[in-house]
Amino acid sequence: MAFYERSRSRGNIFYLSITVAFIVTLLTLWLGLLSYTTPFPAAPPHQEPVAADDDSHHESADIQNPENLIQLQPQFFTDLGSKRVQIKYGPFTVPGSGTNNGMKDFVDEKATKPCDDCLITYMRAGLQYPDGANANANTGMWLHHVVLLDTAVPDTVCPKDRKGRPVPNRFFASGNERTAMDLSGASTIQTGYFLSAQSQVVVTLELMNQMAEAREAVLTVEYEFIPSPIPKSFKHAKSIWLDIGGYCGNSEASVPNDTSTFDFNMQPGWKVPDGWEENLLVFLGGHLHDGGTHLEAMKSGGIFCDSAATYGANDDFIDGTGEKMAHISNMSLCHKATTLKAGDELSVKAYYDKTAHPMMVDADASLEPVMGIAILYAAQSEGGN
Repeated sequence: MAFYERSRSRGNIFYLSITVAFIVTLLTLWLGLLSYTTPFPAAPPHQEPVAADDDSHHESADIQNPENLIQLQPQFFTDLGSKRVQIKYGPFTVPGSGTNNGMKDFVDEKATKPCDDCLITYMRAGLQYPDGANANANTGMWLHHVVLLDTAVPDTVCPKDRKGRPVPNRFFASGNERTAMDLSGASTIQTGYFLSAQSQVVVTLELMNQMAEAREAVLTVEYEFIPSPIPKSFKHAKSIWLDIGGYCGNSEASVPNDTSTFDFNMQPGWKVPDGWEENLLVFLGGHLHDGGTHLEAMKSGGIFCDSAATYGANDDFIDGTGEKMAHISNMSLCHKATTLKAGDELSVKAYYDKTAHPMMVDADASLEPVMGIAILYAAQSEGGN
């Protein structure tokens, strides 16, 4: 079986990342390259690609310019020469619904980077067809999930897997809700994820096609970033992955048959390690599957964020295959929710209600497994570059 494909009907985010991690790490070594919820300014809407003004801030050698990259208008920290780009990955051929329920994993081990030695302040994933039309539930094509990995940085919560293999850092993730990860809170927080020149970005994704025939889809990711030199006042954000399957475990959980409401709790939680300086948790985004109502994030047993699911906020998230089922379109976000220090224990708890929200069903009439994931960003003391 090719390692890009899977014999199951859907995937395991963590273990797919591990497989990729191991292969990419070996290649990297061989090549010698390793030297919470409060009112908040809304993130800007998803932009259609438009060319940047000719008088925009200076170009820099650390800005990537491949054919699959489109320059957009930056929204934040424009006085610092910020840049916004959309990168297209693919196209990927997704099998028809009769093959593995129309699901398939894909990996881009040498994905195009937005920049080198830059501070990423905003990320958002999307899905299109090759002609540029939006792909979503209304047309039967899903961005089931996507995870971006940084090979130059060990994963914060799971630096090595159970076999001792290194795990690259999971610095961005999205489901079909396509949450905008605005780390800076619309320019109110001086922080972002630092992407070094040594970093290789790996994209792992799973797409789902509800139509009978195979079709192509293109992953898009919008990035906004501050290019080098980065002011010292801007802190590097550390990404933290919390998962009901455990921080080094399987991301999926089977749906119980004997109850309409149920929940899954992350066990054990992740303890903030010794030496961690107290810092601000600047952003949290949650991810659930259909049937999910909300995701609680806890610090040492106390809830600091409750990320609630909204269904069918627009027509893109209404099933177009005949049943008109509403799917998760938004997860509420938490900004500046709490601080973290050494010894704190973080965990998440996912809540589901089959009666309130129908769940996804496979071709054999079984209910799809569910997830409960949060990705957090904590501002570190280190800044600039």
